[in-house]
Amino acid sequence: MEGRNIIGPALLSAVLLLAAFPPLNLWWLSFFACVPLMIGVLNQPTTKQAFKTGLLFGFVFMAGFHSWILELRAWGPFVGVIIMWLLYSAYLSLFYGALAATLHKFRSTLWVFPVIWVVFEYVKSISVVGNTAGSLGYTLGLTPLFNQPAALGGVFFLSFLILSTNTLLLYGINLRPKYSYKHFAGALCLIALWGTYGLVQLKISATPTDYKTISIIQPNHPQEKKLYKYAWGVLRNDHLRLLEKTIITHKPSMIFLPETITPGLNTKRKHFMHPLSNIAAQNNVGIFFGTPIKRESKYYNSIALMTPQGLAKESYDKVQLMPFGEYWPAKSLFLTLGLDNVIPGSEFTPGKGFWPLRFQSTEVGALVCLESIYPWFSRTLVKNNASLLYVAANNAWFFDSSAAQKHLQMSVLRAVETHRTLIHATNTGLSGFVTPKGQIRHLTTLDTQAILSETVPLYTNKTIYTKLGESWLLILVLLSGLYLKLKTFRKS
Repeated sequence: MEGRNIIGPALLSAVLLLAAFPPLNLWWLSFFACVPLMIGVLNQPTTKQAFKTGLLFGFVFMAGFHSWILELRAWGPFVGVIIMWLLYSAYLSLFYGALAATLHKFRSTLWVFPVIWVVFEYVKSISVVGNTAGSLGYTLGLTPLFNQPAALGGVFFLSFLILSTNTLLLYGINLRPKYSYKHFAGALCLIALWGTYGLVQLKISATPTDYKTISIIQPNHPQEKKLYKYAWGVLRNDHLRLLEKTIITHKPSMIFLPETITPGLNTKRKHFMHPLSNIAAQNNVGIFFGTPIKRESKYYNSIALMTPQGLAKESYDKVQLMPFGEYWPAKSLFLTLGLDNVIPGSEFTPGKGFWPLRFQSTEVGALVCLESIYPWFSRTLVKNNASLLYVAANNAWFFDSSAAQKHLQMSVLRAVETHRTLIHATNTGLSGFVTPKGQIRHLTTLDTQAILSETVPLYTNKTIYTKLGESWLLILVLLSGLYLKLKTFRKS
């Protein structure tokens, strides 16, 4: 019986939350998906049993959410990929186990549940090799009506609102056999107010400081071809062809290419850089492209900028590298076990900071691949005067899995949080323009070659989230701690 109490609620909540993300994206499920887990935690006789409930939920949820990792078995050692996926899921599940144990400890004060949950989401995100993926707020990434509060407090504020509706429903259910309909009504009122706020925000906006005609090139180069050294010349020529076609057809002022157009040192190849420089000079266009760069025997995963005056001296070097993909954590342990890196030979050095690339009067904040799932990175870029956000990615590693959809869903909130137009440029898709209100325009499909163009607004205003970040969460924690202390004092 005790095992069923653990397994049932944990699995039900995990399945409901997974369905709220792509490919199903039944986002509305998140409004009540956590209730089964909460009830399961509350009904456990001990904190230890509550921890086990959360641990099982966390493992199933994180393993399901990160199932795209398994696609790397096409490029690296099969056993290594499976072990990495299992260990990573188990590591992240510890946060949900600790979350459930903490919820159980404070079960007499249900209203603090949203605060506790969101604190653990945040701690998971800033932990070693942790990230924000799977945070509840991301279920609303593709739903502009309900994701507008991200401009107030970021993705974790959306999680807080989602957990608040779950907690109100929990209050109503927990008073059985006589349900508390006032709490059910409270949940509906919260959702109604939330939606009304979204409607109002979608109709208003700051005044743009400028407009730019921008193009995105999605070259659609298969990863196996990108890894074949002798095909790099062909791929570079294809990029040059697409650039010329883009300029003839759309006449943009800036063109954005995806991450790592080839794994070679592209900026050192004169047969590529000379025609690239000519294209930029003859058409007065800025060309942003991803490429490895070597400096002082170190390799960086970078964004370079070709201007009409030549290659810009400054590049953006990726700061947050992907473990097992771009650097090798616990290298000695894996070597002892006889396992290779998941992607052999791909070890980069992290960059030193988040600074926009300037082209003419436009400050472009670049984020390479999964850097876009960390809200504080885009926030830092905007605080450093970025008026446009640019996500360069190569999701070809993961074929037609849910990786591209989940990546886009998370990137969208960076636009809403900062009120910036966001350029999502990927190799094989999904690519598109994201408005400051989180609306996606000209979205491509997977595995197609495409050229997108649009005249987009540029903004310099700062949202509340840009100014304050996650400080609201600290305030909530302090207020909750103060209330609990006063409550304990009164009892004594």
